Amino acid sequence: MDTNLFKHKTPIQIRFGDTDMLGHINNSNYLSYMELARMSYIGEVFKNSLDWTQEGFIQANALVNFKLPILVDDKVDVFIRTTKIGSKSLTMDYLFIKTDKNGNKSLAADGSTVIVAFHYGNNQSILIPETWRKMIADFEGK
Repeated sequence: MDTNLFKHKTPIQIRFGDTDMLGHINNSNYLSYMELARMSYIGEVFKNSLDWTQEGFIQANALVNFKLPILVDDKVDVFIRTTKIGSKSLTMDYLFIKTDKNGNKSLAADGSTVIVAFHYGNNQSILIPETWRKMIADFEGK
């Protein structure tokens, strides 16, 4: 649970409607929280330079490993980083760190996604431009 390896953190606003009958955050919401973190990360890394009407990313794969339930009163931060850059795709890793009402921090879940560089006008994947690679490498300190 070394959050120091992650340069980006997104606090998540948990809503009552995110919970299930047991008072846990429903499993389906973890993907939404990952998306919030990913969009925040992309905004910071790319400094809002992407024209999403032309080029951007689409998600090809998602994995979540559930460790501990997140409750409605917990505070949650999602840490995210890019761990691999391929020719057309990125692998991103996530940590869900919950802080309970007593201030105890725990790893609630971890996960990963693969996102693919995509040209929306042509409706096809594209090679990741060198400028994008550099922005990610600069942000991640690689």
